Amino acid sequence: MAWTLRTHLSNPGIRNVWAKAHGLLTDANHIRVLGYSLPEGDNYIKYLLRSAVADNKQLKSFDVVCLDRDGSVQKRYERFVTLPQWRFRSGDITDYLDRCATWDEFRKAEGETPAAYTFVCRPDKHDEFFS
Repeated sequence: MAWTLRTHLSNPGIRNVWAKAHGLLTDANHIRVLGYSLPEGDNYIKYLLRSAVADNKQLKSFDVVCLDRDGSVQKRYERFVTLPQWRFRSGDITDYLDRCATWDEFRKAEGETPAAYTFVCRPDKHDEFFS
């Protein structure tokens, strides 16, 4: 782990975010990675994903959507993911979201600019995207 990451993880707020991420991944039935190319040097994310998946007893699928013009991203995932039930698709995230998701806006008050957006991805549309 790089010294800068160790320094940041000494911050309780950042440590809590990473613990929450680990918990969510550990409890997930399906993990969908969107637009993350799994860079060689990002060892902390690799650790987070591996440890969460290892602790996850109900995981049904691990799917990755990432633009991959030369095949290098898929090769990194092939070396990294050891699950039998995983899929990779080279694709544009905007295209994926347009096809698969419905969007909801969260507004603090009527008429305000949205504070956050959430999306729900329909499982049938997700599977269509991979076929």
